[in-house]
Amino acid sequence: NPQFLVNTLLELNKRQVDFRVSILGERTQSIPECFENIGELLKEKLVNFGYLGKDEYYRALLDGDVVISTAGHEFYGVAMLEAAYCGCLPVAPNKLVYPEIYPDTSLYNTSNQLIKMLYNWCKNRPLFERDRAIFYENFNFDKYSSVQLVPKFISMTKAHI
Repeated sequence: NPQFLVNTLLELNKRQVDFRVSILGERTQSIPECFENIGELLKEKLVNFGYLGKDEYYRALLDGDVVISTAGHEFYGVAMLEAAYCGCLPVAPNKLVYPEIYPDTSLYNTSNQLIKMLYNWCKNRPLFERDRAIFYENFNFDKYSSVQLVPKFISMTKAHI
């Protein structure tokens, strides 16, 4: 939901929150209207927009602190897991695949909840660092690795052949 993301960023900007954002992803046939003047609205806060090559993409993830999903549909959430693996604290809607993957502390139900989370972290770096440390102490990336998933997939496939 691009408009939801833009509204969130503009609200943080209106509240004079100091942040930087990269809006990453493949370029589609048409850019959503809400993104047409995002550079003018966010100015220096917009670090990257759109598609990046592989090296630049991973550099942006490694430089980031938070990864936000405002997705209206999602099949697995690979990009979110990638960003989390690179050190970005994930924040996602409390729907789709996300509640199966992330703890409640990484999920939001409303735009106000998302804005509050981001606002508090931007204004209180020690709070953010604490929350990120707790996430990484408890999150198990191994269960999403190919070492774990491929044998399960093969087993499930064999059962249906």
